[in-house]
Amino acid sequence: IQEGDYTSFVPIDAVNASDADSGLNSLITFSLMTNTSLFKINPTSGEILVRGDLDREQQETYTLHVLATDHGTPWLNNTCTVIIVIEDINDNPPRFVQPPDRMKAVVSVDEDAGIGTELFQFKA
Repeated sequence: IQEGDYTSFVPIDAVNASDADSGLNSLITFSLMTNTSLFKINPTSGEILVRGDLDREQQETYTLHVLATDHGTPWLNNTCTVIIVIEDINDNPPRFVQPPDRMKAVVSVDEDAGIGTELFQFKA
């Protein structure tokens, strides 16, 4: 998913599970075992949703553990791991390495310097 500030829950992916039993024994409920306020899961469809600020420069991946539980007696379950990779967007401008008060330079140039001669180099 692309980094950004998701102000409302947005679907990003879904998990799927099946149960070979019939009736209530085949109904499945999904839940997140990972304690997170950024992600939630639709208990019926398995759809994973996100809400909040995802910044790749702060965190590149999120790992969610999903539990699928059937409605049989006894309840049976299984787990899976979902890794969400945050895609970087161009949201940070280049910055000069020098502090602003030291970003002035006085450069002397020889009068016979050729065209294309490097005079000075800033690091950003």
